[in-house]
Amino acid sequence: MRTLGLIVLLALLAGLPNLPRSMHGDQVFALLGAESLARGELLYRDFWDIRQPGLFVIYWLAGKLFGFDEIGLHLFDLLFWLAFAIFVSFTWPHIGRGRSASEANSSEASLALRPRPMWSIWPAVTTSGWYWAVTGGVQQMQPEAMVGPILYVHLWLVLRWSRLSWAIAGLVAAIVLLLKLMYLPLLGIAVLFAIIRLRREQSWRATVTHTSIYVFCGTLALASSLIPWLIAGELDILRRTYFDTPTQMLAELPRPSIDRLVDAAKWFGTRYGPLLALAAIGSLRLWHDGKREWMLFLFAWCLTSLIVIVAQRFSWWSYHFMLLALPVGLLAAEGCSACITRGKTLGKVLLLAVFMPMIAAVVLKWVPIIRESFCLTPTDRAAMLLHEEVYRKAKEETSFLRDGTSRPGSIFVAGDPIFYRYAGRTQATAIHGWSLELYPAEIRLLLVKQLIHAEPAYIFIDRVYYKKLIEEWYPELVELLRTQYRILRVSDTGTWYELLFLPLAS
Repeated sequence: MRTLGLIVLLALLAGLPNLPRSMHGDQVFALLGAESLARGELLYRDFWDIRQPGLFVIYWLAGKLFGFDEIGLHLFDLLFWLAFAIFVSFTWPHIGRGRSASEANSSEASLALRPRPMWSIWPAVTTSGWYWAVTGGVQQMQPEAMVGPILYVHLWLVLRWSRLSWAIAGLVAAIVLLLKLMYLPLLGIAVLFAIIRLRREQSWRATVTHTSIYVFCGTLALASSLIPWLIAGELDILRRTYFDTPTQMLAELPRPSIDRLVDAAKWFGTRYGPLLALAAIGSLRLWHDGKREWMLFLFAWCLTSLIVIVAQRFSWWSYHFMLLALPVGLLAAEGCSACITRGKTLGKVLLLAVFMPMIAAVVLKWVPIIRESFCLTPTDRAAMLLHEEVYRKAKEETSFLRDGTSRPGSIFVAGDPIFYRYAGRTQATAIHGWSLELYPAEIRLLLVKQLIHAEPAYIFIDRVYYKKLIEEWYPELVELLRTQYRILRVSDTGTWYELLFLPLAS
């Protein structure tokens, strides 16, 4: 109970400061998709993106439970990581023991095992606690961040030798793939690790049976997820989105600069550097304790994660490196235990030095919240959001849409989707304007066709991100703006265009 209380205290101290903070553009965009789901619309037909549906469903669940806003989203994230902190603190001290049938029934094997605590605070600190402390809106509630705890639950299930646990693991695997199909290799190394251990303890027949149950349940869950599109007769749009569009992107779009990947790696190195030092100590501990297969598995998890990161060559953002956070955190938890049990005073001093950046990061997150009277009232929370420059600009730029004199109707924003929320308007097209640099020619033309059909009352073009890109890659959109819209207002942020009351060209 003491450990449980410490974990809750950790969540209050490190997790609560994230609640009233602003959302990054990716979070706002996913929340718009969740609101589309809440209106009964169909993903990819009524709200299109290249990502798999799992993330939008998670945001929909967060919105339904706690509200479609910053507080609701971050509260869901807090509770998600708090639940995982409790789960990993209870399971990680025992998961390496195997829990095989022979060990469970053999008192000699039990006596041979090195005693482990019932609970350990360190896995919670090095996973959830570090996440709360060092990440921001760019990294939080991204698929790469949320998949780590889900993969851990999947690992825990496949290391239990019951058929039921493997059946549930298949369902969890489907959730992982619904977040991103590219996470299949991460599932593969966990299942391979479990199969090797299972075969060591049981017959080939049992191994094949468990694996078959796993594959069947996972396939059934994935097939069931297609039902909404099957009923709507829109299965082809999934094929085009998941397979045709990525193929076109690979063929048409230029590779991003390797500097972006380097910058993302630097972000992870600076934020998770102290944990990497503890992870090295934890690796030595696992090796010394005879748990070499666990050390090799966690190394393989890290290596596979790096391969998946590099393979996503159109992204290479800092949040992709969150795939490494879970295995590094588990190794670091072993390092913490080693410092406490073997290092005595020197080990405790080392731990304090390692966790000082985490403590400092938490303190820095509390400072603006304290300045806004702990954000206890809606007014204080609104003021807190305006600390973010994007929010301030969005509020200023959309002020004319809230004064009662503007035209009603949907709008289109080629820029940060937070503009929609401050404008109080919906997105005019299914294809969004947040990732225009990633669209192949077919999607670019389809976007312009949707704009012609929807006739949004206003179109906003962000000057920094998309003005030059649109001039070079979207000539049809430039022509549409020239012939069917007039410039309403220009600022350092971007340009607003207003629809003319003229018939569309045939």
